[in-house]
Amino acid sequence: MIARVGIAVVFALSLVGCGGGASSHAVLPGASQGATTGTNAQFVIKVPPKTGTGTGRGPAYVSPSTQSVSMQVDSGTPIVTNLTPGSPDCNVPAPLSPLICTLPLVVAAGTHTFTFTTYDGLAGAGNVLSTNSAPFTVVANQANVVNLTLAGVPASLLVEPGSGDAQIVGSGSVGFQFTGEVPHTVIVLPQDADGNLILGPGAPTISASVTGASSGSGLSVAPASGNPNAFTLSSTGFGTASLSLVATPAAASAGSALNASVSLDATVYSSVIAGGGGGPYADGTGAAAGFDSPAGVAVDTANNNLYVADTYACSIRQVTTAGVVTTPYGPLPPNTGVCGATNGTGNAVLFDRFYALAYDSANGNLYEIDAGYGCGLRQITASGVVTTLAGGTTCGYADGTGSAAEFSGSTGGIVYDPTDSDLYVDDTNNCAIRQVTLSGVVTTVAGNPPPTASCGTVDATGTAARFYESQGIAYDSVNQSLYVTDRYRVRQVTVPGYVVTTIAGPVPPTSTLGFTDGSGSAASFSYPFGITYDSTDGNLYVVDSRNAAIRQVTPAGVVTTIAGSTPPTPSYGAAGGFGSAAQFEQLYGVAYDAATNALYVTDERNTSIVQVQL
Repeated sequence: MIARVGIAVVFALSLVGCGGGASSHAVLPGASQGATTGTNAQFVIKVPPKTGTGTGRGPAYVSPSTQSVSMQVDSGTPIVTNLTPGSPDCNVPAPLSPLICTLPLVVAAGTHTFTFTTYDGLAGAGNVLSTNSAPFTVVANQANVVNLTLAGVPASLLVEPGSGDAQIVGSGSVGFQFTGEVPHTVIVLPQDADGNLILGPGAPTISASVTGASSGSGLSVAPASGNPNAFTLSSTGFGTASLSLVATPAAASAGSALNASVSLDATVYSSVIAGGGGGPYADGTGAAAGFDSPAGVAVDTANNNLYVADTYACSIRQVTTAGVVTTPYGPLPPNTGVCGATNGTGNAVLFDRFYALAYDSANGNLYEIDAGYGCGLRQITASGVVTTLAGGTTCGYADGTGSAAEFSGSTGGIVYDPTDSDLYVDDTNNCAIRQVTLSGVVTTVAGNPPPTASCGTVDATGTAARFYESQGIAYDSVNQSLYVTDRYRVRQVTVPGYVVTTIAGPVPPTSTLGFTDGSGSAASFSYPFGITYDSTDGNLYVVDSRNAAIRQVTPAGVVTTIAGSTPPTPSYGAAGGFGSAAQFEQLYGVAYDAATNALYVTDERNTSIVQVQL
């Protein structure tokens, strides 16, 4: 509220207050002829009508709950006047208009301190809503104006997400959950004792800081541009912290600073984008689409579509990020389970119960390995032509070129290395990592060499290393390493050199299933399947199948559960939500899409494709 003192004619004085965004105006009384010790004066105040939360009011502050005002000149006795429609000198000119009160005051010429205080009770009772003082020298026989801004007294803070951001939920009372690694806006609005917003001139100054941020979260806050009540939350990872808020009144007389603390949780948001409706094998959008047994998933970076290995449907499904599902390769719905090893184009092709898919970003090709019919590694070009690159004659274990090579009937993962333009196959039943050039030359680079599969758990170099039940495989182009999930642990395989080490989970020969977050050997897994590399922040993401959880693994081996079950106890279901509110049944594949900064996960038992927004 801005109050103006004006002097005109013969010692005529006017004090004018405004509120609710209304413009102020001078109200000059008639001259008081012959007065020498004092002058008649008027104080004009406008009290805006209540409008719900008050957010529709303009940027000036007089609380709609104002019931009385105290007017004091210097140390004189305060004059307290009620401000109600029935009070003398008060009226409401029209429906929904402000209450306008014109109050008498006597002021002598000279230097004075004017103090005004508003209350939410009659006769100066109840809570103080605003107050302030200002010195001014009143000079006779000239116009005088003093500007006085009433300082609102903050009693609480209304903290809420910025408008239009669906990836942050909560409030100042319960805290906020939001997707990490992307900025979010929160609005901090001071309120008076009656819950009215204190806006504009006279509003407290708001400051914000982050305290107690968990390691690796990178949680921070900064003022947003153009709005003193807006702040931007940022994080470089996932974790928790407290948002410390301070509202400092615009005047010392308005009381001490108000402090508040709000909990923050930077996490992920999981939502089903396709399938999950329990329907039959079918193309369609969202829940209208049906999968038989979705497993491996790959992202086509050329068009940002997903490709899903629908294992027992023996087909490759295309899924847009909007959840539109089609079947470009293999038998069209509803002809599920029509399997074989027939090359060709589009829907004329037959595959056999494959689990893994890889996308070659340089050439736009897909790759899969059949579980039978010769266990061939098949290439699918961008134009839809399917050919056999390696294997395809006999399922087994042999290095060689083209059809001379052999793979087992269970290959858990396949990945493309853009650095050397090679493929790497996680040959599960042969307990080996196989390199495949794009000309079809197959070489075992880690694990016991052909023709005899020898499984175990040994960290070593090349063919001296042993794998137990490796499933997923990912490639990190920054560190030029492969990462493999191996039943109990996550293992790194350098490229070249093929040095195998365990970065997370029990160190060989210890093999223990579990569900604990931690660093290195302090972490534990239970049948981790798919794994993917996040090219944006350099982390790995693992789907921990029996724990029904998605785990983040840093290159240093620090493991954090970001979605699904909370350690140490797995829980199962089918639900979306932030962090641990999401529920899964049997996770299998995972791929990272840099364009949407999201993971795409297959839940085999729920027959669904889940987007996990980072």
